Amino acid sequence: MVRCNAVAVVIPQRQPAPLPSARHCDKRRALNYLSAGQGESFVSRALLVEAYIAALPLTAVAIVSDGRRCRIRTGEPAPGETIKHRFFFRPSHADLVLMTIEREGVTDQAPAAVAAQIERAAATLGAPYQTPAELWQAAAEAVAEIVARVEATNQAGGLKQINRQYKAYRQQQIARAERAVPYSKFLEQRYTVSIVRGVAMSGRII
Repeated sequence: MVRCNAVAVVIPQRQPAPLPSARHCDKRRALNYLSAGQGESFVSRALLVEAYIAALPLTAVAIVSDGRRCRIRTGEPAPGETIKHRFFFRPSHADLVLMTIEREGVTDQAPAAVAAQIERAAATLGAPYQTPAELWQAAAEAVAEIVARVEATNQAGGLKQINRQYKAYRQQQIARAERAVPYSKFLEQRYTVSIVRGVAMSGRII
């Protein structure tokens, strides 16, 4: 159960996925994956996916290149560098994998060769990882289920406090002669995003 603003939404527990998601990813994948969402803007849903990802405690291990040589980074690439491969690990697994690799000795190798080293080290150490595509798919599926649960709770009358807040907000906007945001957007900003972050911070995909 996740609580937000004194309202509870029950999230069913499942076995966690092999690995949750992480912070750095290709946002275009989210838009493509979520474009089939029903009754809601897929752009808005993609923002929820980003919030979910941002709350997950993972380390992104990237292979970056300046066109002449490549290296491994766990942060953003330096100016002039591009990301060739990226893997998302739990922090402790990332540390183990990087300890087994000669990080200074791989700069003259091709990015694919360095990626293969990381994959082999991860397999040897039993350190699971996700690719950007796997990351987005898992996060999008988790967010879709959270949103469905929030909607079901609302239909069952479990979000009366949020509904009262929206009514008061609308009355305030009318008094100011200003336009109010739609209820769906209000619910997302004031409630759903907090649920999404709370589930993500638990370290598992429901």
